[in-house]
Amino acid sequence: MRCVRSLMGIALVTALSGMLCAAEADLPTVVAVTGGDTVETWALTITAEGQPVGSRRSEALAALFRFYDINDDQQLDQSEAVEIASPAGLRQLPLGRLLPTMVKRPSSIDRNEDGVLMQEEFQAYYMASSQAGLWVTCDVTPRTAEMNHALLQAMQIEPGDSIDQERIQIAMARLATLDTNADELISPGEILSGHIYPGIMPIRMVSGSDAAVDSIRNMSVTRRSATADDHQWSIDLDQADVVLNSHSKSTSVRLHLAEADASRAEVALNDLVSQFVSGAGDDDELKLSEVAGMQNQVDVQQLIPLADRNRDDILSAQEFDQWQAVVRAYVRSVVVVTILDFEQNLFTGLDENFDGSLSSQELADALQTWSQDGVVRGGKFLPAELPRQLRIVVSHGPCQQLLDQGSSEGPPWFQAMDRNRDGRISRDEFPASSDSFTNIDRDGDGYLSLKDVAAAMEDDR
Repeated sequence: MRCVRSLMGIALVTALSGMLCAAEADLPTVVAVTGGDTVETWALTITAEGQPVGSRRSEALAALFRFYDINDDQQLDQSEAVEIASPAGLRQLPLGRLLPTMVKRPSSIDRNEDGVLMQEEFQAYYMASSQAGLWVTCDVTPRTAEMNHALLQAMQIEPGDSIDQERIQIAMARLATLDTNADELISPGEILSGHIYPGIMPIRMVSGSDAAVDSIRNMSVTRRSATADDHQWSIDLDQADVVLNSHSKSTSVRLHLAEADASRAEVALNDLVSQFVSGAGDDDELKLSEVAGMQNQVDVQQLIPLADRNRDDILSAQEFDQWQAVVRAYVRSVVVVTILDFEQNLFTGLDENFDGSLSSQELADALQTWSQDGVVRGGKFLPAELPRQLRIVVSHGPCQQLLDQGSSEGPPWFQAMDRNRDGRISRDEFPASSDSFTNIDRDGDGYLSLKDVAAAMEDDR
């Protein structure tokens, strides 16, 4: 269920976006949702190592300056900066295109025309055209009405029907029969044939402004200071498994951090490292003169002049490591906030951990979940009362996986057995005997939870 947008689509995002100035990059991103006569707002303050993410832009450019500064004299002479990475090429780094074009040093970069470049001149040139900083994208996911219809049809429940725990259990049992791949999870594609979930990678880019810069179906995104009326969320990118939730009558919002290795750039960089290792000899070097006929010849031909600091047409392992550090610094300088609007999607409302599937536990909790959301009220099933479902994903650069694939809890052996990552081990997932399973299943619900395991371990002591 991995939804990957094409590089052409990402390039469109880059072309449409506006550059954030330093002050704007440090402002919270405020998401405002209008429902009826009410407006709810979420102010997202994103930091990394205690600093606003906007500050990473200058750090990334400083890393690039040091890469060109071969003699470490804090300035670039004509020989060190005869060619530099094009701003357009740098903008592609977070998108996974790690071989930016090199251009002859433009005369405009040397502002005082003294023949050397100071770091301030270097930074000013790239700041005016590089796309580092905070990107915000948002869009409405497709096929919500179709999914709702297919889900209700599978459950054999109609809007307005009388509903209770027994009726819900019967309905969920019908849903469970759709598990055609026997993974103990119900995916959207098993409910609505051919549906890829969430089915979109947003391309509506929000630029830096203190006014509403994007408006989509009663949702707007702004860059402004937070107020007392906002739900104020602080996210540190160095934290692991961050999940924030907010529920109201009109809107349900869930935010999570994407895993770092899910970024396009990280995947592409690992591929580039493999190419270097396979092509380098015992001396850990790639010579431009020996590239002809090599596998992935074109990539290597572009990489060597790009990362060859001393311009001797030989790329050493040390030079390549230095180039990787530059790439990673630049990729880390781009943080993407992806806002997915699922509208009133019943499947999304049940998928509380946003992994793109309904687990047995989520099916068992359906009545409680829908009651809390007002979908079941007074013994009636009222799907039109479901709050609007927003899902927000924060990532280093555009990520390839918007669903939350975070690790489950528990010791390594528990996580290994929990193949569907629902936090419980079923009988089919348990490799030992039925007697052993029954002995650990202390509450007798047919699943091994961490609570069951803890109780069994305590008894064995």
